[in-house]
Amino acid sequence: MTGSGTGELLDAIVETFPKNVEEEIEENVPRFAIIGRPNVGKSSFINALIGVERNMVTDIAGTTRDTIEEDINLRGVHFRFIDTAGIRETIDVIERSGVQRAYEKIGQSAVVLYLFDVFETSVNELKDLTIRPLVPLLIAISCCVSPISAPAA
Repeated sequence: MTGSGTGELLDAIVETFPKNVEEEIEENVPRFAIIGRPNVGKSSFINALIGVERNMVTDIAGTTRDTIEEDINLRGVHFRFIDTAGIRETIDVIERSGVQRAYEKIGQSAVVLYLFDVFETSVNELKDLTIRPLVPLLIAISCCVSPISAPAA
């Protein structure tokens, strides 16, 4: 067994594949960019949707530095959810690149879901939130445990 002719064999197999199927799926799948400040639960939200811990979750702000796209089928409807880096000003070059990628994904999405922590986000921040014109913006509270009512450790 020398491997001779395997390239031609693979080419012949690929020729039998349907053309542009992936591109067609890509165009028709609604994309949801999940955005918000660091540590508001964006990765946890997507993990909950897909039912597995795919996206890393820590209490360290800036853990997610790149976009992570997950295709999800909910009751027969195909969606793509995009986990993004937490949006904030930062001097960290890598984190800043992740924030820039988050803005790029906002520009490519049909819907933007802005998650926020009710105890960490001001009304002015929500008022100043600007997303592409004519793109639906959903705003959701990501946690509901008051620090006052939380049980003492």
